[in-house]
Amino acid sequence: MGQQAAIAKATGKPALMLAVPIHNANTATGSNQVVGVLTLAMHLVDLSEHVTKLRIGATGFAFLLDETGKVIAHHQQDYATGGADFSKHPAFAGRSATGKTQLVYEHDGRKAVAYVQTTQNGWALVTQQDYSEAYAPIQAANSRALMILVATLVVVTLIAYLTAYGLSRPIRNLTKIAEELSHGRTVMNITEVARRDEIGALAAAIDRMGVSIQLAMERLKAKAVKPPG
Repeated sequence: MGQQAAIAKATGKPALMLAVPIHNANTATGSNQVVGVLTLAMHLVDLSEHVTKLRIGATGFAFLLDETGKVIAHHQQDYATGGADFSKHPAFAGRSATGKTQLVYEHDGRKAVAYVQTTQNGWALVTQQDYSEAYAPIQAANSRALMILVATLVVVTLIAYLTAYGLSRPIRNLTKIAEELSHGRTVMNITEVARRDEIGALAAAIDRMGVSIQLAMERLKAKAVKPPG
């Protein structure tokens, strides 16, 4: 069986023609002579309308090519009615023999992405869209993810700074108090004693040590002023 897609001259619409030979079998000579052809033609109106009306976003569209690369259906009617030759189109040239193929190429000066589905009879159904529009949701998601990452880093950095400052400030203050005590100077108020964490426990220990040092110094002073006996 042979097949061909063409534009019907009577209607100007795409049609599919199927043909099978008619043989005259001669039993006497054993020949199998072709004496005629049986042809069936059908319009592809429904298929053409589905293809031409398909729109993908603002720039996406679809078109159908036969096994030789001629246009069967296209949203630009001139291509379909004239049977334009798309055999050198990147989508047709880069298609696989069977199944679906994803392609990226230049179209009208813009980068385009296309999916080509090759049918069992060799036709190619192409859906094409501008690359920037097709991948805009992914780019937007990446931008949002980057913004979230930057915001997270800023928040984490701020929390880390405040936490480090909250820990280092009382430690510096307790270090200064310890130095004062080491020089024999008493410290009346250690504010960190009110804390209920390890720093508060350390401040309480330093406060007790300061009281002990103060009592020891008072006993030494008392012994120093006491007249010998």
